[in-house]
Amino acid sequence: MRQLGNTKQVINNYIDKTNEEIIAFAKPSSEVSSGRFGSGEIEINSVRLMRDGKETNIFNIGDNMCVEIGYRALRRIRGPRFWIAICDNQGRKLAGTISEANNQGPVWLEGKGKISCIFSSPPFLPGVYSLIVGILDKDLTVAPYDRWGKSATFVVQVPHNVIDQEFMNPDFYGIIQIESRWKF
Repeated sequence: MRQLGNTKQVINNYIDKTNEEIIAFAKPSSEVSSGRFGSGEIEINSVRLMRDGKETNIFNIGDNMCVEIGYRALRRIRGPRFWIAICDNQGRKLAGTISEANNQGPVWLEGKGKISCIFSSPPFLPGVYSLIVGILDKDLTVAPYDRWGKSATFVVQVPHNVIDQEFMNPDFYGIIQIESRWKF
């Protein structure tokens, strides 16, 4: 037993302590970088994580997450494809997306710019995650223009309004929460 007292306050203190332990394992995204390679014809010069329009690397379960990728194209390039992979703290790819899905990629890139990808309520449970981002040619056939492993690291934590303590136990639920309906 760690604490006695008002139930809501005890639960909130427990959640705060758990979130502090999760955050202690995360490095701010500006300190993380590895696995960089590509032709350099388009260069990724920044990766920012945002929630509600503000830069952060800490998200609550169910928060929307915006990944903003800054780039610089050395020449005009037709139809590049941006991609993002989300990895667990051991580097295993858990999910990803590519801008060519539903023809969402840019027709041309030239000079400097930014592109954003919004993940609506990603199903990750508390833990530390990282991103791999990249830019490929339109046909996905040659080496990437740029690929940046561990370009950003982020934490998913438990918000105070979550009472179910099992959310905090990846050994019980795993690392993602899949919406489900049960019938009896």
